[in-house]
Amino acid sequence: LKEDEQAQISKMVEDLIAAKAALKFVDADYTAVDAALAKIPADADLAAYYTTDSATAVIAARNAVVRGLKKNRQPDVDKMAADIETAVANLKLIPADTTALKAAIDEAKRVNSALYTADSYNAMKAELDKAEALYAKTDLTKKDNQAEVDAQTKALNDAITALVPAGADYTKLNNAIKAFEALTESDWTADTWG
Repeated sequence: LKEDEQAQISKMVEDLIAAKAALKFVDADYTAVDAALAKIPADADLAAYYTTDSATAVIAARNAVVRGLKKNRQPDVDKMAADIETAVANLKLIPADTTALKAAIDEAKRVNSALYTADSYNAMKAELDKAEALYAKTDLTKKDNQAEVDAQTKALNDAITALVPAGADYTKLNNAIKAFEALTESDWTADTWG
């Protein structure tokens, strides 16, 4: 090669290297990441309704998102989206707390129907049947069913409290108690009051 040709080739190489250095990658596409992030429940819901392990995995996947990557890193961005989707799909709801419902059911089952009026016992029995049907469900969750469990527990406990004893008239006893409560200690001798 002639010296001037070599200089031209060297200049073309330098120009190509400079042109390549000036190239900028297009931004990576975060559409899938944004769609996955939109599926994550609010932090308050994660803490209140989902198991700690499953909520922690979602938070970790969310926090692993790195913004600003270029198109040459698209596989990394796609993995971020997939990790979030997997974590969200694996969220596990906390079961509803049925402890009080079970206690109310057990108490209601011990009630002797012969000791109460038929109407009050039947009302309690109807609430017991509803409570047992609810308690038998295996998919009760704190998020979706806790209010229903709590309401049924209250309804059954209220029905137990509302049971009316059968065959006894407590009117005279209640009147005697009221009369005794109206007495004042200062009106009576100490040896008869106590």
